[in-house]
Amino acid sequence: MTGCQSDDNTADLFKTYQQRLANVTDSDTVALADSYKVPLPRKRELIQPIEDVRFGLLDAYDLRKCGLFELIAERNSVLGKIQDPFRLLDYEITFLRKANACMPLVEDVDIKKELQEAIDVKTRQLPTRYWNAIGGSDAWNKQLVLPATMLNVNEATPRTAVVSAISAFASVQSPNGLEVSVTPWQETIEKQKMLGSLFLSIDESRRWLTAINKQLEENDHRILCGENINQTKAKYLRNVFDEFYIKKIQPYLSSIDTMYLDVSPSLEKIALYADSPRQFDEYKTAYFTGLHYQLYKKSVKDHVFYWKSLFERCNIRLIR
Repeated sequence: MTGCQSDDNTADLFKTYQQRLANVTDSDTVALADSYKVPLPRKRELIQPIEDVRFGLLDAYDLRKCGLFELIAERNSVLGKIQDPFRLLDYEITFLRKANACMPLVEDVDIKKELQEAIDVKTRQLPTRYWNAIGGSDAWNKQLVLPATMLNVNEATPRTAVVSAISAFASVQSPNGLEVSVTPWQETIEKQKMLGSLFLSIDESRRWLTAINKQLEENDHRILCGENINQTKAKYLRNVFDEFYIKKIQPYLSSIDTMYLDVSPSLEKIALYADSPRQFDEYKTAYFTGLHYQLYKKSVKDHVFYWKSLFERCNIRLIR
């Protein structure tokens, strides 16, 4: 990987950091583990089958006073049949909102019964419709697919617009969810790609830090400290720590940490509500419910703990 990703300046930074540490301890670098990333399944594996509930226009005509007649007619049209997953979800949300408002106004007993059945079925189906707007849409596919390279070390900054879009999408399940329209957020989710790059950056940062942590631990005995002992290597390590970790890597890790914490509440809501297929389980566990983030945080904690232990052992004070 390190030989074929010269266009990945963040990976290059980790690689340089690791090599400088190895140079100071006169040791070899520790090889990286296999990639931790969990690929996004193909779209056709993610779409959930779902039964379509339709009204005949003659029956639905009695619902024109509630605005349902026009909505159903549009859905039954040729245009309605080819709508994308976002628009289909908006239709289901709008139908439930209008149908619930319409129930007290319907006098025909048969129509009222049919409408209530439709409300019951569509309410049960909504988590699946919601999921299909994720698993079946190009917008979410482009947002979730993991790229080849990490977020640029100089461009890992919060993405307010896409975080807001994902938060709005997650709000469908809220008490006021039937007032939400997801279509306005579709373009932002599709074009302002963040999640896939963020997930990869978390995985790759962990992979680099895990290798570096192992390398530091294995060569810790080479760093001699104490009275009347030459602590040159420890001082050189301190310089590498300052120059690479403190000035460059730590700010990068802080940025991706902030990005994940900004979006994770929405991801957790989506994971709990969406009726996703088992093919999505590994990806969901890794990124939506935070397993890989927690493992990444442990690697950061282990890295900081090593430096703290070394500096205490060598009586090196860090003045900031």
